[in-house]
Parts: sequence; structure tokens; C-alpha cells
Amino acid sequence: MPVEIEELVVRVVVAPSGGGQPASRTDSDARRDELVAEVLEQVLAILRQKEDGGLAEPERLPYSGTVRAVQVLDVDGDGRQDLMLVNWDLANPFRFRLQSSTGELGPEIHFALPAIRSYWPDDLDGDGRTEVVTIAQKSGRAQISNFVRKAGEQLASGVPVGQFQVLPLTKTSKSRRGVVWADINNDGLSDLLVAEPENGQLAVTVQSKDGALAEVKRFPTFTGVTEVEVADWDGDGQAEIFLLSSDERQLGVTRREETGRIGFPEVLSLDGRPLTMTAGAVAADGQPVLAAIVEKDRKRELVLRGADGEERRQELAESFKGNPDALVRHDLDQDGRADFIVMVPYEKLKVLRQTDDGGFEELDLAAPGGSSDLPALSEGDVDGDGKPELLLAQKNFVRAVVLKRDGDAGEGPGANWSFQVKEQINGASSSSRIVAATAIRLGPEERPALLLLDAERKALSICQRDEAGVWQISRNLNLLETAFTRLESVSLGGGAGRAVAFVGLNGVAWLPFAGEVWELTQLDDYETPIDNGVLLDVVSGDLNNDGRKDLVFLETGRHYLDIVTFVPPHQLVPANRWQVFEERTFRSRRAEVPEPREALVVDLTGDGRNDLVVLVHDRVLLYPQDCDSDSGGKGGERLGEPGGVGRVLNL
Repeated sequence: MPVEIEELVVRVVVAPSGGGQPASRTDSDARRDELVAEVLEQVLAILRQKEDGGLAEPERLPYSGTVRAVQVLDVDGDGRQDLMLVNWDLANPFRFRLQSSTGELGPEIHFALPAIRSYWPDDLDGDGRTEVVTIAQKSGRAQISNFVRKAGEQLASGVPVGQFQVLPLTKTSKSRRGVVWADINNDGLSDLLVAEPENGQLAVTVQSKDGALAEVKRFPTFTGVTEVEVADWDGDGQAEIFLLSSDERQLGVTRREETGRIGFPEVLSLDGRPLTMTAGAVAADGQPVLAAIVEKDRKRELVLRGADGEERRQELAESFKGNPDALVRHDLDQDGRADFIVMVPYEKLKVLRQTDDGGFEELDLAAPGGSSDLPALSEGDVDGDGKPELLLAQKNFVRAVVLKRDGDAGEGPGANWSFQVKEQINGASSSSRIVAATAIRLGPEERPALLLLDAERKALSICQRDEAGVWQISRNLNLLETAFTRLESVSLGGGAGRAVAFVGLNGVAWLPFAGEVWELTQLDDYETPIDNGVLLDVVSGDLNNDGRKDLVFLETGRHYLDIVTFVPPHQLVPANRWQVFEERTFRSRRAEVPEPREALVVDLTGDGRNDLVVLVHDRVLLYPQDCDSDSGGKGGERLGEPGGVGRVLNL
């Protein structure tokens, strides 16, 4: 049954399926596991039972947001136990994580639903898949639904929208952490690398050919890693991984070996404290270099280092005192040479424009838009000339800008440079708050599109050019999770092509533009015939030994038990109901807690038939099922047929 998380630690004993026990194991063997919810750390700890009966070390599984209840069950009917997470306070109360054939739990799949009072999941029709009974918060109507896969909706261009999937990360208290999508094993697919600053580990998830992310593998690294970059530094076809630790004040490089192992980073001595870094080519035909802003003798310098150890340094203005958040590489003036943008909170954008001699001209420019907040930076070719513009996401719009020289001042130190806005793409409304943007090509024709993350409206706006060549929003996709600060285009396997990746401090997500989606589909609904009845909760079980499960609704307006039969394929049919007590029977005034408040269907008499147990006030009421199905005794009087629920025992 669902377990509500009320305290710091809640333990759920996970039993194997079969023998009348709930199908609740997280893998396929017959041992019992224990699931522990550590609320403050926002993780679920799975302790698997070993062959000797003991428990293995906990496997910590982070989750997004707040979770009120957890349950282990088979959602999709593949015979493997999945994980269901519930928070009835949200507009998306249900999410699940499906177990793969390798035993790994996949990303979170979220579902939107009107507010609910309670829910009950069970395999009611015996097909191995889970049905969910919910009671609506406002109307009080019950509804039965199941999880089904269907084709995703299509954009106007015919490109399907796939399944939005959320992967929670190990929670960090740091304000920044290194997260990057990059191909580290040369298979053409984007892999996920995440720094765990407190643990001193690098979590690596390699993408498989079908587009799924494999088991997370962790490797030791610096503590406090705030930035991770990937580039083929030495040109050997194998990517190097750069890591910057603000805690240890070090910058290092490592590689993925053929065995899949990633060694501890080799420290790169830069003669100064590294503040921020990036990696990539600074010339169109050049090898990638490591670029870093370092502090030396209270001064800031730009350092460029190649894999051969060759190093170039350039002192920056003495007025540069702020602590940079990021170093972005982009050809701002579109001259074929990479420039750098230094991001410093509450300050102008510091542009390092590359000159003909390979040096860098230092410019401090205000971001167009007049905001003191730093815009989110990305790049995309908005005019189709093959040269990407810098995308600045701020307020309710995204601006595509280039660096232009003012007038005829020439290119020397005396030249005046400023940002020129080439395009502005507005959000869905004036209340939109665009926090990230990225460019992507969609479908077999690779039509260009811009994606805007609207945090205020909790939506992803898909922008494409209309017939006149003007960028317009073609579709707004509602998102059930928006705690992200960066968007980027990534490659998924299995023929899915491009997808948009969402990156946040404590979670990542992705949305492929291909494939099917999961949907919570309504099968039937039910409204109690009890006058002024209020359905509070529901449980299920076979109450008349006919091999079919019944639903027991707890009605708290007039204190009834309302029995409903589930008739295949998926119909809710009223069966029987009776009043548990009258108001004056127990107390002279109305109870503050709705009654009856809890129920359970289980065999307590040991006769092989399920009984009904109800918690009312300070009593436990037991309704034993009549063992003599031909006697027509009291049980038949209770449900109107032999084999029903009979005598009431106060415990």
C-alpha cells in the first residue's frame, strides 16, 4: 500500500510478488528489499537483500521536488517492479520510474491531473499492469485510470513531440556545479557528466544505442567541482574532460579509458588560482585549447594552454575584480575567430575580442535590454547565413546579437564596439520569463527552430520562421518541471535524432522530438449514490471470493463503507454500502478527523478469504468474510449474497 512520508526517515519493506503478497520488489529475484526515504536529503535509499539474508549498502536514488508517498509496483506489465512517487499537493501528483531489463530505474515520467484527495494503485483487471483509482479534491468523484503509451502530438511541421523525462541529481548545497552533455566514447551520442561537489565524485552516464541512459558510474575527482568541459584537446579522436574546483582552487584534466574507467584528474599548473574556464578552438582551423581566467597577485589574466604545454597569457584590466561565473567561447564579431565573454554577476559583460595578432581586446559592454541581471547565453543562426549569433535570454524575450564596430573608428584600441540586435523573439506573453534558449534543427529536413524556456508560464516555446521569414512561436508545450537554467541540443540514439536537454542545479531533463509518450488515460468514473456523501479514501481487494477485486470507498459525510465492483474491462459498478456508525453513537459532537479514516482488505482469520478491517475513532472494526458461501448467513445479508462480509468484531 502507499506509504506517506511524514518523518525524516520512512522504511518500506519491499516484498517479492506471489503468495498473496503485494508485487513490490525492485528487481526480479525472490528476496526482500527495504526502501528508505530520507526526506531532508531528497533521496530514496534501496537496501537490497543479499543471499545470506543481510542487507547490502544502500543505493541512493534522488528524486525531484517533494514526495509524499512512495510505492513499488509494476506500472507497465513487463514483470519488473517500478517505482511510483506521489505528491497530491501538486498539479502533477504522479510520477514513475520504470525498471529496465538491466535492473536500473529510468528517469521520472510526470503526469498532470486535477488535485486529488487520495489514490489507490492496484492491478484490478489481472493484466499485470497497474490501474490507479483517484478521488478528485473538488468534485469528490472517483476515477479509474491506467498508464498507456501513445503517439506523441505533432508540430505543424509534422515533427512529433516525444516524452519529457526528468533525471534528478544528487542534491548539492553549492550554488554551482559542473554539468555537461558530451560524447565521451566516440559513438556519436551525447553522454551526461555531472559533478557531485560535496562527494568529490564525477557521475557519468553513458547513452546506449536506443537512447536510454545506462547505469550511473561514479569516479573520484576534486571536491567542489563547479565547471566541467569536454573537448578533444590533443586531436587524437578521444575527448578530454576538464574539471575546475573552486574549493581546491585547481584545474585538472582526465580521460575515459577503453575499459570505461575515468581516472583522477591530472592537475594543470596555471601559475595562479583558476576562476573559470572553457575549452575549444579559438581559430576555425585550429586545435582546441584550454582557456581560463586566473587570479595572480590580485590581478586577473587570460590563460590559453594547448595539449603540448604551449601557453599564452594576457593580463586583464586592474579594474576587473569581480568573481566570474562563467567563461563563454563564441565568435561575437563573426570574423571566424573565437572571442570570449566573461560573466560576472551584477556587472557588464566583459568581452575579450580576438584580434588579428591572436591577442584579445578587452571590452566592457552592457547587455542590450537594460537589465542588471546577467542574461542566459547560448548561440544560434537566426538569419540563415551560416554564422551563429549570440542569444541573450532575459525578461520576456530572446535577442540575437553580434558585436559591431561603431562608425569609422577602425579596429584599433580606439574603436568603439557595441552589441547590434539582429532579431528579437518574444515569449508567449508579457508575463513570460525566459530563462534559457537554444537553437535546434527538427525533423528529417532539419528545419531550424529556437526553443525558449518560459519559467513563469512553465512552458517550452517552439519558435520557427513563418512564410515571411519572421520568427514566431508555433507551439507552447506545457512542462511539469521547470527548475532548469540552461537548454542545449543533444543527440539521442535509436533513430530519435535531436532532443533538447534541460540542465538545472539539482536535475536534468530531456525532450526528444520523436517516439511515443506516456498518458494517464481515464477508464471510468464513479459518484456515490449516498445523499451528501463525501468519498475520502479507497482500498481494493476481493471481498466475496469471486476472483475479482472490489473497491472499498470510505465515505465520511455520513460514515458509510461504499463497496464498488470492478467489472472487466474497466467498469465501476455499485455493489453494496452500509453505515458504519451514526454520529450520536460514538460522540456527542462531530469528530474533527473524518471517519472512517482507514481500511485494509486482508485475510486476518486464516481461512483463505479476505476480511475487511476499518479504523474508526479509537476502535478497529473487523468484518470477517463468511467462510460458508452456501449458508446464506449474516455475510449474505451484509452484501446481498453468500460469501460476503459478515460479523463486526470490535478490537
